[in-house]
Amino acid sequence: MKFKYLGIGVILATMTLSACDININTGSGSDTKDAKDSNEQAENSNDNNNDDNQSSSNNNTSSDNNNQKRNSNNDKSIVTRGNVIDFVESYEGHSLDTVQYNYKEPEKDDNGSWGFSFTDNDGDLAGSYIVDKYGNVTKYDEDGEIDNNDDDYSASVTRGNVIDFVESYEGHSLDTDQYTYKEPEKNDKGNWGFSFTDKDGNLAGSYIVDKYGSVTKYDEDGEIDNSDDDDSTSVTRGNVIDFVESYEGHSLDTDQYTYKEPEQSNNGDWGFSFTDKDGNLAGSYIVDEYGDVTKYDEDGDPE
Repeated sequence: MKFKYLGIGVILATMTLSACDININTGSGSDTKDAKDSNEQAENSNDNNNDDNQSSSNNNTSSDNNNQKRNSNNDKSIVTRGNVIDFVESYEGHSLDTVQYNYKEPEKDDNGSWGFSFTDNDGDLAGSYIVDKYGNVTKYDEDGEIDNNDDDYSASVTRGNVIDFVESYEGHSLDTDQYTYKEPEKNDKGNWGFSFTDKDGNLAGSYIVDKYGSVTKYDEDGEIDNSDDDDSTSVTRGNVIDFVESYEGHSLDTDQYTYKEPEQSNNGDWGFSFTDKDGNLAGSYIVDEYGDVTKYDEDGDPE
């Protein structure tokens, strides 16, 4: 009887152990399924994050492209290395003559102006151009002087070179240490003018440069300023036309004649000739150092 109960106990113990083994092997399937679902959710979350990151990257790229586009549009609104030649060719009225001349690479100075020189085929300097930030062009010859060879005398003053005429008139650079100079402005008559103040902001004077390049200086009261002149008024490139027009009693007749650029001789006299519209010599003027004018006919005889 004792062995009978012992055998029954062994059988029950064996069945219990088998059930536990079954639970261990099959009961973990639910845990595996939960872990798999969790892994899939994590992968989906990572995919979403990647999509968000890609979208953010695309947005940043789009923003960069828009900024580049805006900057590019801003560059097109000013004189640049890419369009400076266009301004020069518009000034000349034709394309640059690359057969006869070699043109250097344009360079930008501290004032925002672009410039470049050109040489003949022998490598000798032939001239240069300066294009200011407003697009105004000034041409210079091989000696660095303003080149008006292609123009009649009445078509050379611009915003870009009006200061050159004033400094030629004064015989020195403008005194920016003592005075503040306003921006030049053009009036309805085609004359350029600008005023200047002392460092306290008080009006100190002004200049008017007419379409012929003649300069008139005014004091703080608007009166013609002759304070720098002695009794024998100095004749300059800027005022030689004034002496001739005073001699004639009227403005030069640019409708009928073309006037050459005044030139100074070794004795200090200024002179220039003029032609009719067919290019035939019609006469000339000589203005001596005292401002006395002599007019000559087409044969070189005094009139």
